[in-house]
Amino acid sequence: MKNIKKYEKLKKELQNIGVIIPGRLRTTYLRCGKINCICQKSKKQIDMHGPYIFWDRKVNEKLSSMSINTEDVKDFEQWIQNKIDFDKIVNEMKKLGQEIASMSKTKMKSG
Repeated sequence: MKNIKKYEKLKKELQNIGVIIPGRLRTTYLRCGKINCICQKSKKQIDMHGPYIFWDRKVNEKLSSMSINTEDVKDFEQWIQNKIDFDKIVNEMKKLGQEIASMSKTKMKSG
């Protein structure tokens, strides 16, 4: 019964998870194509253009990247964390489900 209560609690937690997306955020600085720009002459990151933020994830087994606005970063971070939390909860539910199934199987054999 203890496992079933835990399982039900996890189901409720899943209902509260918001948008989920896979992947990660990547920040990069870039050089432009202007010959006289300081970014071409300097090796320092501070002289380069950016930061530019990209959302990286796999789509059909290929890496896909999308540039995102800095004002959207917090949302994307939360959505990625939601995916991590989702996976953790589902894995725990699988583990508990197997324990519940094993217990019911042993009850059937002993009954």
